[in-house]
This record gives sequence, structure tokens and C-alpha cells, in this order.
Amino acid sequence: CWVCLVVVVIRYFDSEKNRPIETLVALRCMTVTAQSIFNSIDSVLKEMGKCWTSVLAVCFDGASTMSGSIGGVQAKCKEQNTNI
Repeated sequence: CWVCLVVVVIRYFDSEKNRPIETLVALRCMTVTAQSIFNSIDSVLKEMGKCWTSVLAVCFDGASTMSGSIGGVQAKCKEQNTNI
């Protein structure tokens, strides 16, 4: 059994500190499907108290699982917020 490590940087503006905050998050994924990776990212956002409507942009490498416009993680993010 192997574990995949996905590293995500979440950047947001903190109005109390009046500056952008960057948080590096390492996600352990037992499977590397777009849905499992998206679920992990969604979970982290919820733990941080953030919602998809506040997400302005997402960036991915060229892997089809991540950047696929139909079933990739990118598409799943856009399902949550069409303005991404």
C-alpha cells in the first residue's frame, strides 16, 4: 500500500492582519483520483473556515488528473465556484 503526497498552497487575505497569508498544506491521499484529491482540498478549506465562493484562482501542473477540464480537480473546483 502506498500513499501519495499532494502539496497545496492556500493563499488568502487576512483583513485583521491586513496582509495576505500563505499556508502550505501536505495532503496524504490513498488514491490519486481527481475526486479524492478534490475531497482532500475541500476538507482543508472547511477546516480553515474558508468557502469556495471566496476562491479566486486555482493553478495546477499539467497532469490530467489535476488540470483536466472535464473530470479533473480543476473542473471539480469550478463546479463549486464558476468564477474561478
